[in-house]
Amino acid sequence: MAKPTKLHEIIAVEGDLQNTANKVIDEAIQTFSKKAEHFVEQLSILRMHDDERQDENTTDHKAMVTTVGDKLDYVGKHLIKYYDAISRKERTNQEARADLVVGDDVLIADMPGTLLLGLESRLRQFRTMCEAIPTLQPGIIWVHDGDRSGRVYKIAEPRKRFKTEKIKESKVIVQATKEFPAQVDTWTVDKPCGTISDQIWSGMLSPAEKSDLIGRVDTILRAVKQARQRANEAEVVDLRVGKTIVDYILG
Repeated sequence: MAKPTKLHEIIAVEGDLQNTANKVIDEAIQTFSKKAEHFVEQLSILRMHDDERQDENTTDHKAMVTTVGDKLDYVGKHLIKYYDAISRKERTNQEARADLVVGDDVLIADMPGTLLLGLESRLRQFRTMCEAIPTLQPGIIWVHDGDRSGRVYKIAEPRKRFKTEKIKESKVIVQATKEFPAQVDTWTVDKPCGTISDQIWSGMLSPAEKSDLIGRVDTILRAVKQARQRANEAEVVDLRVGKTIVDYILG
């Protein structure tokens, strides 16, 4: 039988786990708020209409750095470790406990009162991060890309646009005479010379998905508050809650 973990061992690592969790959440908020381009991939293909200009055909690919789902999973892994450390310490410190109930389901049984109190502020921090999540651009039809792993959308139809080039045109204003040359007016016009097809991918969430995610955080928050009020003293056990909570929120 493995030697039981001591309280001081949990306390010794809790600070480091907290600092790491805070850093990854802050970094995620910065990415969601200021680096939304990380979640977008674009492929631009130029095909010239003129057969003699096929050497001008180009393909421009801007790769997606990551997806919102991957970023949330990365944050979730660190939060699982941190929440587990908190839960084990608080359960040892306090005998008060209650079930975490969502609807008619017991999501987590026997949660300590002090843990429930601490989770309230930490889940609010999680909610702040969720509020920063960028969502798909409105006014565009987005569909799930079944050929991509993870939660990736693409526009339903590639965007078509023309490549233009400037062409000089002219018109004789005054015909030439024996004494004077013709007066010619010249100007420049933009004429289509090719078609560009833009296919766009996005790793962002839809507004409905973001709303549902925040709704699940709020559901957990309400359940935590209610459970804290019902907490009673009980014998200490090894309680790990991180994975259950993160899995519920992230789906």
